[in-house]
Amino acid sequence: MKWYPILGVFTLAIMVGANAADKVEVSNLTVTDTASGKIHYIQGTAHNVSGAPLGFVALTFKLYDSEDNVVGNALAVGQGIGTNENYKFSTGTTLEFSRVELSSIETQ
Repeated sequence: MKWYPILGVFTLAIMVGANAADKVEVSNLTVTDTASGKIHYIQGTAHNVSGAPLGFVALTFKLYDSEDNVVGNALAVGQGIGTNENYKFSTGTTLEFSRVELSSIETQ
């Protein structure tokens, strides 16, 4: 299993938009490979701190190569996240990348 650095995640979560960032806190981000190394999984926890149930939470991640070029995106979507509940997300990609950053949080 490979581990990838997750840089600037907490800073980005604050900058993503006051509304969504006030509703969801993202933590425990990791990236792991399957045994074959062909699929990379971005995993973590999104915690509903809004004080109300959320119909959905959409987390978008930017994937960067070693020269800081964006090579793609990954999306994790959870539905029906109750007040104070955690959404343990996992999203896979076959794209090769060097680092990942949380780029947006959308809620409803």
